[in-house]
Order: sequence, then C-alpha cells, then structure tokens
Amino acid sequence: HVLLKDNAPKLIKEWLGGAGDSFLLFHTAEYIHEPYFADKELVEKFLDDDTRKEADPESKILQTLTSRNASGNSIREVMGAIKQRVSKPAPADVKYLLSCYDAGIHHVDKIMGEIYDVVKQCGDEYLFILAADHGQAFMEHRVMGHGFHLYDELVKVPFILDFNGKMKGKVDRTTQLMDLFPTVLDLLGIERDFPIDARSMLTDAGDEGFAVSEGYPFITIRDNRHKLITTYNKFERYEETVKCVLDHHVMNSWKRNMLARFLSFFGDKFFDIVNDPLEKVNVRKSEPEAYKKLRAGLEAMLEKSRKDALQSKDVGFDA
Repeated sequence: HVLLKDNAPKLIKEWLGGAGDSFLLFHTAEYIHEPYFADKELVEKFLDDDTRKEADPESKILQTLTSRNASGNSIREVMGAIKQRVSKPAPADVKYLLSCYDAGIHHVDKIMGEIYDVVKQCGDEYLFILAADHGQAFMEHRVMGHGFHLYDELVKVPFILDFNGKMKGKVDRTTQLMDLFPTVLDLLGIERDFPIDARSMLTDAGDEGFAVSEGYPFITIRDNRHKLITTYNKFERYEETVKCVLDHHVMNSWKRNMLARFLSFFGDKFFDIVNDPLEKVNVRKSEPEAYKKLRAGLEAMLEKSRKDALQSKDVGFDA
C-alpha cells in the first residue's frame, strides 16, 4: 500500500526492481475525492480573481469539503444537505471546490506520469493502464459529489492503455470499464472458454457499441449518439434483476427503495449527447424511435442478466 505522500514513484521503482514477473495495482483516491485538500499554492493556479474574492473559506461547506481531517460522517452530512436542497453552496464556493479538484487532478497526473516513466524504464514487457471508477459532480445538475445520479460528470471517465509502447490509437465506439477484462486477455493472448458480459476493445464488433452504468435505483445505457437514464423499477421483474446484479444490502435500503417508487412516477431522461453534451434537453418525446431502440437494448441486457446469473449456494470447505 503506497500513498502519494510516500514518494510513490521511487518506492514503486524499488519494488519493480526485485519483483520479477509481477503485477501491481496502484489505487489512489487522495486529492481527487472529497475532501479536496490539494496544497493551497497549487489551488491558487486554478482560481480566477472573482472566485478568489467571493468564495467564503469560513463556510461549513468549504471547511468540511477541503479539510484533510474531515470525518466521513461530516462529509456525508454536508453532501446530504445539498442533495436534499436543505443547503445550497454559493456559485463562488462551487468554483473554489472545482479549483481544488482540478489542483488535485493536476497533482495526481504528475505523480502518475512519473510512475509511468518508471514502468517503462524497468523493461520492455509491460502493460500500463490508467482508469477511474467515477467522476465528481459540482452542481451541474444540482448535485455535489457522486453516487446520486448518472450524468456524464460522474460516469464518463478517462481510460489510457499502453502495451509495451506497441499500440496507439483511439477506440471509436462506445466502451465501458467491464470491457477492460476481455481486452487484457486479448492483449496477452489468453484464450477463454467461458462467456463474458463485455467486449474486447480490440474486436471490431461491426457496430457502435454501448455502455451501461448503474447506481440503484438509477441505471443508464448509451451509444455513440444517445443516452437514456431510467430506473430499475420501470422494468419487469426488476427486484429479481437487482438481486442478480447488485449487492443485497442495496435492495434492503428503505431510502433507496422509497426513492425508486417516487421516481417511477416521472418520465425517463433521454439525451442527444452529440448536440447536447451537457445533458440539459430531454429529447425523449422528440426522438421516440431512438429512445425505444436504446430502451429495448437495456431491457434485453437486464433479461440476459437474469437468465445468466449464477445462483448462490452454501458450500463447505476444510479449515
């Protein structure tokens, strides 16, 4: 376990030097996850004059979300108040938080660049992958943080792969993080004799592809042109589906279940993400055929999840 403050590139170089055939997973949530506590000198580089003058560093929101020592409970309290619209951050405070976030990304990007150089210096046989599990919201859709919706500021994440410096290019079709597994297998020449709910990025599937993201009760599907945001409970046998694809504790959350029932009274959100990348205009009614096509694709995927899901069972083992 290596933290950024531990001079990560140097430690990783030492580890790789004696690890032989090795695999390293390096995960960091520091600086780019609330609280946003990047060095103030670095934050200053991302502030404009108006934000510097108007932001209130004494506000509870800024004090909590920029303190390295903020507790998880205090962060959840502040975020929950914003989500429930009990509290609303001032525009200048949001810009200040975004500057802290950008400063954190800048810092992590620098460190990851140094780690990338270390990996390349340690030999010609390497596979370097940079990815993220989610983004952060800064009131683009009246929400702060993550876990509350599925707009692109949360689900559209960076993905960079370098396999021995041999492959360069861009995947034109829509992909998703679960496509990483079959992609790595193909790169390493590992054959598989089992089904997998993903597609290698190296395979020309002959279509534009799609991506699915979920955060119960929400679920979204997108292709290269459109994006649908809906909820699980608008599909048949949704409780059975959720139990197949999610942890059981999610279904046991009365708050999420109440939210699911409440949201069932509202229409789906459907966006033309080419002409409306900020997802502001719902075109569900003006583009009914595209909407039906994407919704049918999601319904087919959920049905497949139910059919293919492995049934849990108790097994014994020798201690």
